Amino acid sequence: MVDTVSSSKASLGPSDLAESDRPAKRPKLCEPEDEEPLVANNGDQVGALPELAPETWANVMDFLTYDSVLSSAATAKTMLIEVMPLVSMLHIDRARQLHSGVARRYRGVVDIYIYSLLGGNVDLDPWSVTSNTVDQDTVERAVPFLANFTKLERVFVGGFETSKGLCVGFLQSFYDVEEVEKVRFLINSICGAFRSGSLSNKLCVFGLVAVARGDEEVCQTSLNVLRSFPFESIVNMGYCHSSSSGEKQTLDSIECCWMDHGLYHMDIDINSQDSRIYYMQERPGGVEFLERYYNSHEMLYNHISTVPRITIITEEGNELYVLKVEEIRLKRIEI
Repeated sequence: MVDTVSSSKASLGPSDLAESDRPAKRPKLCEPEDEEPLVANNGDQVGALPELAPETWANVMDFLTYDSVLSSAATAKTMLIEVMPLVSMLHIDRARQLHSGVARRYRGVVDIYIYSLLGGNVDLDPWSVTSNTVDQDTVERAVPFLANFTKLERVFVGGFETSKGLCVGFLQSFYDVEEVEKVRFLINSICGAFRSGSLSNKLCVFGLVAVARGDEEVCQTSLNVLRSFPFESIVNMGYCHSSSSGEKQTLDSIECCWMDHGLYHMDIDINSQDSRIYYMQERPGGVEFLERYYNSHEMLYNHISTVPRITIITEEGNELYVLKVEEIRLKRIEI
């Protein structure tokens, strides 16, 4: 009896099969689950969403998380081939996203923000220092990941603080010695990548700070930075223990709502400008760079962009800035 039923079913055509016997249809990519027409806010029916140019889609991708960008690349072949090479900004919030395998798709990226360095949010309570950690996976994966982007110009490494949820760089005063050592390892890894040519010589690093160990007369990590990082990046670096350090400006902007909150250049633990110049002059091309730098307005612009400033809004709605510039900063500037 079983054989008779099987043979009779085999002789039937597709139209004769019951609905339950037919194979399920596979949905098309990007096909909406419900087939009801789209309805505008005013109640009018509208057609399908218009197709966007690859450049427009790339602008959208610039403000999505990295996981969302990867998911978008998998939805359609055109997204992968035409849009992803135009993406210029990536936002990394988990260490597992620092994977070199898929990074090669995004060859047009110039800005990368890595928020996973500070494991969890940073607690700015001085009594909670031991609870703040640096993510070891991010430390180990960051440099190999960044080496895939030949056009990279800016990279921020940090996380978020708990009080207001603002994005902050590494605040060394709120971490134990062991956690500071992890950041030291990351900075030295970046130095090695610069010397080997794995990272672009146009790259500027934001959010990190090099601090001397307790037994060091001169911070060896800072010396490594001065001997490895691009000249354009070094001249913007601050002193990690000064009143205008990136950490001090970050804390001030969190406490004072009228101050600008920014992502600051890397700070190093060498205060003397003469010492910095000495180590820069030791490098090939250092003397020529410094001559060009001091004979241009770039130095003035760089100092103005890095010193503390307070924003004032006038009754007419104009935005004014009050800048605090130390006298030593102006000695070499001719206006």
